[in-house]
Amino acid sequence: MENDDLCELSNLNENAVVDILEKRYASGKIYTKSGLVFLALNPYENIGSCGGETMQSCSSYSHPHVYDVAEASHQDLLVHGNQTIVISGESGSGKTENAKLVIKYLLEGTASSTSIEKGITAANTILEAFGNAQTALNDNSSRFGKRIKLMFDGKITGAKFETYLLEKSRVTHHELGEKNFHIFYQFCASKGLSLKNDFIDTSSLAGNKEGLIRLSEEYETTCSAMKSIGICSLKAIEDCLLGILYLGSIQFNSDGILKAVRNEYFTEFCKLHGIQEDTFEESLVKFSIQVKGETIEVFNTLKQAITIRNSMARLLYSNVFNYITASINNCLGGSGEHSISVLDIFGFEIFESNGLDQLCINWTNEKIQNDFIKKIFRDKQKMYKEEGIEWSDVECFDNNQCILDFEKPCGLMDLISEESFNAWGNVKNLSVKIKNYLNGRIRTKAGDKIVVSHYAGDVEYDLRSFLDKNREKGNLRIFKNPLIADEESKEDLVKYFKDSMNKLLSSINETQAKYIKCIRPNSHRRPRIFDRQLVSKQLAECGILETIRISKQCFPQEMAKDEFESRYRILGPTLFEVVSIEKGETRYFMNNESLKILEMRRLMFYDECFRNIRRALRSYLDGRVLSKKQSITFVTKPMDSGPALIDNSSMELPIQRDFSTEESHSLAESREEQRSYAEIIRDLELKIEQYKKFCEAPCRNCRSLELKYRFQSEALKKKNMVELELEKYKAKVEDLERRLSEKDDDDSHISISFTNSYNVFSCLVQLYLEFVPTFSSDEVPKSEILSLAHSAFYAVNKLGRDVVESSICMVGEVSLKLHMFERNIHKVSFILSNLIEYEGILRRQGIGSIDEVKGLVSILFKHLCELQRSSLLEVLPHAVLEHQQLSKFKCSEGYFKRIFKPPHISKLIRLLEYFYHQMSYYYIPDPYVMESVNYLLKTINVSVFNEILVKRNFLSFNRGVQINYNINEIDKFCRSINYLEGMFNLSHTTSIIRLINLVESRATADSILDECSILNCVQINEIVSKLDAEASYFFGDDNRSDKFISDPTVTLPSYTEASSDSFICPRYLPSESLLSILKSIR
Repeated sequence: MENDDLCELSNLNENAVVDILEKRYASGKIYTKSGLVFLALNPYENIGSCGGETMQSCSSYSHPHVYDVAEASHQDLLVHGNQTIVISGESGSGKTENAKLVIKYLLEGTASSTSIEKGITAANTILEAFGNAQTALNDNSSRFGKRIKLMFDGKITGAKFETYLLEKSRVTHHELGEKNFHIFYQFCASKGLSLKNDFIDTSSLAGNKEGLIRLSEEYETTCSAMKSIGICSLKAIEDCLLGILYLGSIQFNSDGILKAVRNEYFTEFCKLHGIQEDTFEESLVKFSIQVKGETIEVFNTLKQAITIRNSMARLLYSNVFNYITASINNCLGGSGEHSISVLDIFGFEIFESNGLDQLCINWTNEKIQNDFIKKIFRDKQKMYKEEGIEWSDVECFDNNQCILDFEKPCGLMDLISEESFNAWGNVKNLSVKIKNYLNGRIRTKAGDKIVVSHYAGDVEYDLRSFLDKNREKGNLRIFKNPLIADEESKEDLVKYFKDSMNKLLSSINETQAKYIKCIRPNSHRRPRIFDRQLVSKQLAECGILETIRISKQCFPQEMAKDEFESRYRILGPTLFEVVSIEKGETRYFMNNESLKILEMRRLMFYDECFRNIRRALRSYLDGRVLSKKQSITFVTKPMDSGPALIDNSSMELPIQRDFSTEESHSLAESREEQRSYAEIIRDLELKIEQYKKFCEAPCRNCRSLELKYRFQSEALKKKNMVELELEKYKAKVEDLERRLSEKDDDDSHISISFTNSYNVFSCLVQLYLEFVPTFSSDEVPKSEILSLAHSAFYAVNKLGRDVVESSICMVGEVSLKLHMFERNIHKVSFILSNLIEYEGILRRQGIGSIDEVKGLVSILFKHLCELQRSSLLEVLPHAVLEHQQLSKFKCSEGYFKRIFKPPHISKLIRLLEYFYHQMSYYYIPDPYVMESVNYLLKTINVSVFNEILVKRNFLSFNRGVQINYNINEIDKFCRSINYLEGMFNLSHTTSIIRLINLVESRATADSILDECSILNCVQINEIVSKLDAEASYFFGDDNRSDKFISDPTVTLPSYTEASSDSFICPRYLPSESLLSILKSIR
């Protein structure tokens, strides 16, 4: 038994699978089918590939080949839409080579243009030189991920390369036994450079003549490839490469003041890029800070200067790589409705020392594995059950928890980003935060290391390089090279990578995916050696046994009923007798052979139809066979005993000849004068071929509809998953609270001691932010709402340091976390109230006002007012101007106003009441509450008044009555909160109402000026003209020429009361967590 497909195994177990793979590998058969996943072992030698004939007819090949996957994707392209081939595996397992074979097959198999083939080959050559390097696992390891998207329009018309996470750190550092990117060695060999510095060592090439020749030839090949795809800036690229090499030789000395050593490399670097030496040195050894409007220059430490130098080199290389990728895409760009993407993503990596690059690489593999599990195990099993197909559940390892620890709020990636851009961020703080927030699958170790439990096993990461790699500090503004972006990099690598990875997975999910799993047969990178333990480990990681079990139950092909019936109805009801098809509730299921037969019969039917049409048209034009009126009829019947799929049982193409023989002779003569029969036939045949292609292509509307519902379904699934996760977290919190309550009152369980102010306040603020009570009818005591202020002051006292300095630290931590709650009005109110209380505590202690605390109070209060204003503007000014409550004074409305009713005035009142009671709920002092109400009332006044001035044919007596009613509703609100003076803020709007009444009663100009003194003459004239265009009032000039009133500003109220409350542990917090933080301060 050949066992080309592991799904044919009757006795399925791990040893049986490994035995078959070992026998096949020994006989040179590196490819094996395993149902939904295609296995490919790396032979570590050239075993030859299929020739042209085999590639033309892959199905006739005697053994499985990676070409099978390419052919299946090409066949499914028209039936199932866009395709993605996901090639995954460990580093050194042969992913890149298999990706090349897939692309080669698609290019040759579709008889695509040779220029496209040469362009893609050249692009691969360039990207390998600039993106590949020698590692401990692979001499030609891809240090970036790439997705090659081939555009189809019958054949391949173009390609697009998308790259992910270039390992920039390799430019400046690589482990012992590894090397920098290939391009540097090729460049040095070609230019005769022998260097040994902090970045690279090419001194060993001097005595290796064969190596020099080989590398020089590779560089020539790379340059030729760049020229062939239109990269003209070869000189600029070489200048960047040479500049990076020079940067590695720039050193520093510190003789009281840090300086750069102005050696030959320093000088040559400045000449190369046209930079003044002093300017370049200052960019390395100094940095500027702004203090109260003044710029102060500060010298870097030696470590900081080296970090800036290295960042500059990495950013230079990243710019070159991005430029090359963009140039490739400009050259290879094509168009087409369909595409096949080949994803060659970096493999899972475990080195002796793993940094941020390895973390991101392994994070990507976790996401792809999770997406595979979701599609193959969860979604497919659920679908078969819903369709009523017989199914036996298959369990599989779930890595959701690992991804959750990475991506949740305050997860690992959030913590890295936060600490990277914290002015006082350091590795120690990051380690403490990871321990506090992620004390689960991510464990901290001594020496600033963490251990993450991946699906492929536990991996240890060194945190010491995380922060520097996530925030590049090099300034590229000093460069004049056209390839370099003119900006200072502030890139958050983790955030950028997360966004690009989510975008990648989203685009994969819009296509039908096929999976190739590459296996590394041994760790020695030698042919004919099969390490059973290593292979078994890789098979277990990707869940191959479970995948085979699912594949045994699955049908390889599935299609929605509507799409199936629309596509194959022309074949009639007998098709179910010819092929084996399983009917589900909404889908049809079949094997590959059945789909192939259906497609062949469909194509044969259309071929026969087109032959008949051509024959009939030729006969008609020749005037030999057809009578004066004939028709070609195609009869279609229902596919089963159900209702017919189309209304008409036949389609007719009428061909009429209602003219005499003499007329035909004269018409023939005129036809000969215009064009020959042959030309007419050729045109008709061309149109028939176009129609044939149209019939073979899937319906765009159906495809769009399917995508629409697929997205809606995915959104619903995500919502359900979020709700499930929330329930899990609630259960975990309850369990933790129960377990903590069972502990003794002693402090033996406290494992952390805080001596750093930033750590204390960071944990304290984060704890309160997570459990802020939400505004509701259930009142929370004032002492509990203001507990944060008192616990913070308790921490300040216990730290035993300067109160002002510690208070500034606390304010700094709140400022850093502002982005986490700035859109949450409840949390903004809570923090504002506690900061005001903290000021009161300081006053009670006899400590004067601290500018930083007062400044943050001002910022938060103004931000709160703006949040409230934004909500009001959603109903303004229409709720006041256009809501008509009084039916007796109804104003005429346009067509759209009758359909789209303006917001009710009660909605505006509810918003005002909500904001007032919400601020009171959080015990924001009355002066602040009243100032907020003033600001909101002024906002109403400005919005309504200015809108009246710009509206045409709007004002009338009846309109004034309606507006007056709505203003009275606002007055009721002010009275309900005992704020009678509030209506003074609406004085412009109330003056308009008085002015309407005065004009209606024909009052004099003087009385109008007296009654509406707040309005200037320009405004009065404008309003009167809108009320009565023929009115002959003269109001003079009062030197106030502004027509519109300006938006209000927020004024910080004066509040000097001292706090009289004391610290109390609030009920809304887990008390053990708060007490643990406070007790652990030393």
